Amino acid sequence: MDNLYTAEIGANFAEISHVTFEQEDTNLLNPAKQQSKQYTTDWDIFTYQGIVVLENLFNQTIDPLVFGKHLRTGLSEAVK
Repeated sequence: MDNLYTAEIGANFAEISHVTFEQEDTNLLNPAKQQSKQYTTDWDIFTYQGIVVLENLFNQTIDPLVFGKHLRTGLSEAVK
């Protein structure tokens, strides 16, 4: 089952979400990107979940771009 999701299936949706920490270059996201659809990855979801927790815990605003960069760098090594 190499290609469970096809561009034709993805064309039926306005936005695509894919939850996998291993890669973002998948047969679900690639067609969505090529069709200029909005898409959300696991890293996006995890980043914003972490921001909500930390902002409430420390009562400070956290920049999603900075936090996401550090999150990806740290967890990318742990996931390998």
